[in-house]
Amino acid sequence: MQPLRFKDLPDVLYVSDVARFLRLSERAVRHYIAIGAIRHRKLGGRIIIPKSALEAFVTEVEKGGD
Repeated sequence: MQPLRFKDLPDVLYVSDVARFLRLSERAVRHYIAIGAIRHRKLGGRIIIPKSALEAFVTEVEKGGD
């Protein structure tokens, strides 16, 4: 399986998409959402994450934040 590239991701992601991209568990992604580290919205009971929110999270982590 080829690694996911950021530019290939859709503009709106689900928790499972973010987990696969970051190579984390869905539980870990939900934790980051719960503490406000990853911005999100709820749509019909599902959590959706804008691609820009994932980019902001990765940028913050790279700068040394968590």
